[in-house]
Amino acid sequence: MLQVNNEVLKILEETMKVTDRGLIEAKFQLADTNHDGRISFDEFMSMIKES
Repeated sequence: MLQVNNEVLKILEETMKVTDRGLIEAKFQLADTNHDGRISFDEFMSMIKES
């Protein structure tokens, strides 16, 4: 299972104006396209562009 770092959650909450951590974690699950439990830079950028 992917674990989202609290610092990353804080940044996303501030930049994306999303306060629902469950939603952020769900987005991370979708962004982890290779299912390795980590978000690569490319996966992260794809997630941000889709938001």
